[in-house]
Amino acid sequence: MCRCGLRLAAGTHAVVLEDIPVSGRPIFENRTFCSVRCVRAFCLEALEALDALDTKESKALVSDIHEVYQALAEAFAKILLET
Repeated sequence: MCRCGLRLAAGTHAVVLEDIPVSGRPIFENRTFCSVRCVRAFCLEALEALDALDTKESKALVSDIHEVYQALAEAFAKILLET
């Protein structure tokens, strides 16, 4: 199921993130998204929640999530340029 509540049936196109930084793996592990928009919303929600925490670990995780978000944006731009 996607974060937006959409149930993804077998064979449905989905977005699955790979090569996640180690500290971000627990957040993205076993998550599937219906679209890049939902991945973006999930990243922004996670960043907002982590921003409220003032720990060394949360700051590292914010950095890792930002890297994931940047990589996603770059991949999406390449897809758009190829089509």
